[in-house]
Amino acid sequence: MKRSVLLIIILSLSTFAIYSNGHRLGFKLEGGYNDLFIPLSTQGHFGTKLDIGIVYELQDRHLLLQTGVGLNYVSNIVHNNLYSGTFENMIDTDNDACTYHFALEDKIDKINRLNISPRILFGGIWEPFYFLLGSYINIGLLEVTHSQCYLTTYGEYENLIEPLKDMPNHYFFNRLELSNIYQQSDLYNKKMPKPDIRIHAEFGIKLPMRNVFLGKISAPHLTHRIALFCEIGVVDTSPTRALPLYDFHKNNDRIDDIDFENIQINHLYYSNLSTNKTALPFSIGIVYTLLLQYSQRNNCNCTE
Repeated sequence: MKRSVLLIIILSLSTFAIYSNGHRLGFKLEGGYNDLFIPLSTQGHFGTKLDIGIVYELQDRHLLLQTGVGLNYVSNIVHNNLYSGTFENMIDTDNDACTYHFALEDKIDKINRLNISPRILFGGIWEPFYFLLGSYINIGLLEVTHSQCYLTTYGEYENLIEPLKDMPNHYFFNRLELSNIYQQSDLYNKKMPKPDIRIHAEFGIKLPMRNVFLGKISAPHLTHRIALFCEIGVVDTSPTRALPLYDFHKNNDRIDDIDFENIQINHLYYSNLSTNKTALPFSIGIVYTLLLQYSQRNNCNCTE
């Protein structure tokens, strides 16, 4: 059954290519907003998508078929307050008992991905307008995540009215910066994210350019287009592994034994808060296409 469907597709594309009246080769540039679209409570998020690709296009009257491959970069930044807590009955550096309060604040999670992206699109053209609808498959090559937040701590004492704050020598910190950078690549391991399959739609305008002639041979006919595009994921890309959002714990009851240098914070996307959540990426922006068409000689059926 699968072979029959594949054979029908190949024959259909071959027939379309043979009888089409336009063969074009060119490139596309895309840029716009990108969102990982995980349903989590955050203070704000922002992302970008940049894509450059090589495309081959066939046209048969009003019908279009476009296929190709691209290289794209997607990023996303999420802001949120992380966590606050309390350790009771702690001993400070002067051997006095206190209640130790801590807060991990202003967390910023960044994710950057480099993908290779094969695509196939179908559409129509009624000059000067055109539309395309199809699928993009983003296959991860490289991913870098960066998490950063600030640690603020203070101590409350029974014999003091005001808590002790901003005393780093006593481990009472005011916005101590913590960060974690994690990089993974398909060149080194097989832990890259799932393939990101998206439905891609674009609608725009075609602006033809003049033909240029070199002697008796017709040079490429240049066509450029400007369009709006929209993409939405159709496959859940939520991570399969779940790391703790943070790892901040005490070894004993002494404040100075807390390992502040190895406090672990992890990206929200790969944390246990994202498990059992559906992640469907979304992008919207502008696409520019430049195409080169070679003129074909007309068959002459005349007789001398």
